[in-house]
Amino acid sequence: MVAKPDGTEKEFRTYSEWQACQLTAERGFAKTIALTKMDAFEVYAADMQALAVDRDAHRVTDRQVRSRANDIYWRFLADCGCRPESARRFTANFASFGGYPSPNDNIPSGNLVQR
Repeated sequence: MVAKPDGTEKEFRTYSEWQACQLTAERGFAKTIALTKMDAFEVYAADMQALAVDRDAHRVTDRQVRSRANDIYWRFLADCGCRPESARRFTANFASFGGYPSPNDNIPSGNLVQR
């Protein structure tokens, strides 16, 4: 669950929902630091959202998700030309780095019922 500005909470039912929310926060961070290559960010965001869709459809294992998410993240850093200090800043602020959080982070389990 995540707290919304009105004080209520939102429960995510799919990884795609969680990833969309996460990417909104990451996009805000990228704009705040005035990332000059937002096109690289948008490629990263599209790839991460596609990965979330694949996970929801059970087309990838948790291990594959972590590996692919890591690859997508590092490709984004290379594409945006981020220097090492920028990479540390992104790593500290982009919570989806290294894949998806653990099940204890209040996001859906990998065993969601598909509608």
